[in-house]
Amino acid sequence: MRRKLIKGLGIILLIFIAGSILVVKNLRTIVNNQAIVNKQDIIIARYNEMLFQIKSAQAELYRHQAGYTRNINKLVQFVEDFENNLDISLKDYSSELSNVMCLQCHGKVETQIKTLNTILSDVKELLRDYKKDISIIITTRDNDQRKAFEVLATENGLKLISMIGDIKHIADKMRLRVKGKRNILITRAIASIFATLIISLILAIAVIFLLVRSITKPVDALVSAIRDISSGRFRKV
Repeated sequence: MRRKLIKGLGIILLIFIAGSILVVKNLRTIVNNQAIVNKQDIIIARYNEMLFQIKSAQAELYRHQAGYTRNINKLVQFVEDFENNLDISLKDYSSELSNVMCLQCHGKVETQIKTLNTILSDVKELLRDYKKDISIIITTRDNDQRKAFEVLATENGLKLISMIGDIKHIADKMRLRVKGKRNILITRAIASIFATLIISLILAIAVIFLLVRSITKPVDALVSAIRDISSGRFRKV
């Protein structure tokens, strides 16, 4: 009887261990995917900051063109901050590409990632021209040359604004895809967890029932035999 009891408890323990492993695995999947979504939110926030910086730089450039100010320190600072964020974005995004691809396994996301990389590289090249224009505006003493490069800087600045807007739009769409995939994984994980718990509970109840039955059946037989003996029916003994 003791052996049957130990065997039954061992089976129940194995069932719950297997269920716990599956639950932990699903929870880890949810945590990993949520981390990727959080990273995407940070990237989107950086794009918004870059958009603000380049628009502010353009505003300062317009003020300079209109003659309202000759102090372009703010313009230079906005451009430097924009470049710093651009470098961070290029570095961070390259490290996140494999994570996003593993999460999505989707052709559209791959296309969006390639498009983002292309546009970011173009932004990097255009920013060099933009900085060069501003540098000439600062250093030249030729008014005609200054005005010509102010026009060029304005055009390049507008292009940068448009490109960052495109990047933000693509990144927003990709973030929605990532979140959609994450929600699907969460739903599957929750269903898997509940299914594992229910199956484990049913199997545990079945094992307990069989174990109790295997213990009580001999006892019932013994009680029945004792009753037969007490009533004088020795033939059943």
